[in-house]
Amino acid sequence: MKRLTAGALVLFIITMLILPCQAISLESAVPSKSGLTVEALLSFSGRLGDMIERYSDIVAKGDPEDPYNTARLIVKASGEIDTGGALGFIDGWNGRICIQYASAEEAERAAARLKLDHAVKYAVPDTEYRVEFGNTSGSPLAVGEFNSWGYGEEHVDMAALQERVLSKYGGEIDNLPEIIVAVCDSGVNISHEFLTGRTVPGYDFVNGDNNPADGFGHGTFCAGVVADGTLPNVKIMPLKCISDNGSFSTSDVVSAVEYAYLHGCAAANLSLIEYNPYVEELYEEVINEAADAGMVCCVASGNWSQDASNFVPVKIERAFTVAAHDAGHGMWPLSNTGDCVDITAPGVDILSTTNNGGMDTQSGTSFAAPHAAACCAMIKTYDPELSADSIMELLKASAIDEGYTGGGTGRLYVGSLFADGPQMPVPGDVDGSGSVTVSDALLCLRCTMGILPLEGMALTAADVDQNGSIDVADALLILRFSMGLSTML
Repeated sequence: MKRLTAGALVLFIITMLILPCQAISLESAVPSKSGLTVEALLSFSGRLGDMIERYSDIVAKGDPEDPYNTARLIVKASGEIDTGGALGFIDGWNGRICIQYASAEEAERAAARLKLDHAVKYAVPDTEYRVEFGNTSGSPLAVGEFNSWGYGEEHVDMAALQERVLSKYGGEIDNLPEIIVAVCDSGVNISHEFLTGRTVPGYDFVNGDNNPADGFGHGTFCAGVVADGTLPNVKIMPLKCISDNGSFSTSDVVSAVEYAYLHGCAAANLSLIEYNPYVEELYEEVINEAADAGMVCCVASGNWSQDASNFVPVKIERAFTVAAHDAGHGMWPLSNTGDCVDITAPGVDILSTTNNGGMDTQSGTSFAAPHAAACCAMIKTYDPELSADSIMELLKASAIDEGYTGGGTGRLYVGSLFADGPQMPVPGDVDGSGSVTVSDALLCLRCTMGILPLEGMALTAADVDQNGSIDVADALLILRFSMGLSTML
């Protein structure tokens, strides 16, 4: 063990005495950076719905292909802005304002004017899109027969990961922590036989109520894929942001993502896509906030055989972008690919739940993304301390390289994860070097000062007195051990 020199030791102690330190709770070490609350979010959503309804007979909607087709803007600014010419506006949305104009042309002109204001961070259209989904009637579901090929041993190999998860918790399902996956989609048929007991309350951002029932079918299908690949501790939160006719707006999708991370979801499934170059900064903002809060946003790459980088939210760096492959591990020809894709997952002839209580098969990147969301949930079950970025890196590192062009690191595979058993951190080994040194004590101290946040294994290793928080006492214990003044941590 390296020892501190006398001068370094004095400097270390003086630093601890002079600089302000605080205890860092393990449960709140990676808080959301947003000051948004659930109450404020729902208030905004309700007022937005009222405004849209109030002016529905006045607003002349633009062409479906026009990004300004709702004649609405989403604006974020550091001060007051010019809303002249608007029919109305709603504020209180995480520092954003939603402004309604009478026509798409007026909204576009207002956006150009607002972008010249130095106080404006962005002024982008609140666009309406449609999801294409061939919902079919399905067939009666027989209990116990539902298992799609994607999670099989030769594919994702989810059974191997589930076995390790159960082993860590003594083989008892009841010992597993509850993990929530938000399905930001058209709602979920929570009465479906296969989904019984697998959902938690959600919200309907389309109609502004607590009943996110699915009138379209796309969300129920995605939810079934998540449920199929996870143990019963994983619950699905239905967040309806797609209407019963398959349309959705940017504002409702963003609100759904924010609602999900504010409720502590481990992952959010976003099987929807926008061809809108204007909203990249908005999506980057909300997905970064979600990742900082510990939630992985699993997004479908799209089904147009194009470069996925042309679309949002797939092009956002901290989104986990999923393309689709088939049962023979060949890239699905219709899947969007490109540099922004992180991984591919099963997406062809996927068996899942239909809205009428039956089951059927569908193809698309929409159904590849929930495979990834399910894997995120099981990894989070195994190690609840893992950050969103760590989970994404684990999945990319464990993917199998099939030589795909524009398919990220390869196809989704979790059969090898945690194969060596629980990776318990060495107490005091904050930097993971394999030994406890002065550097570890300094890292611990910087955490207590709020200079350097710790997460995952590092956070657990720093809490050497196991009192649930990181404080100066932990730093001193690590320091004494590194100097040989203590033989035990």
